[in-house]
Amino acid sequence: MRRIVAALVPAVALTAALAPAAHAAPKPVTSPYTQASAMVNENGDLLEAKNIVSVTKFSTGAFCVKVSDDIDVAKSTVLTTPYWAGTVVARKGPYATCNNDPQSIAVFVLDTSGQYINRGFTLAVL
Repeated sequence: MRRIVAALVPAVALTAALAPAAHAAPKPVTSPYTQASAMVNENGDLLEAKNIVSVTKFSTGAFCVKVSDDIDVAKSTVLTTPYWAGTVVARKGPYATCNNDPQSIAVFVLDTSGQYINRGFTLAVL
């Protein structure tokens, strides 16, 4: 019995170490002057959110941010900011890379030389 337990302990530890990390729910944001807002990291994980349904990373430096159905994205102003030096470009839907979903905003993050890069960003829908 001791041999079995001794053999299982390292296996259980290895399994725990290799298991994918669960994504924590985004921190809710109370920002009275925005319809929706998001803080997204370089992997496309939603860190903070208000009225954001999902974020999908579809290639290097390219993301789709889907907002709640009660927000008229077409009539809204979208502001984006990079975490670090560079540029963030937002395109309101319908946009082909976001499945032409009118509730999705395509976000592209570029470094200072104009190359797509995986970096975090913030987004506000006014």
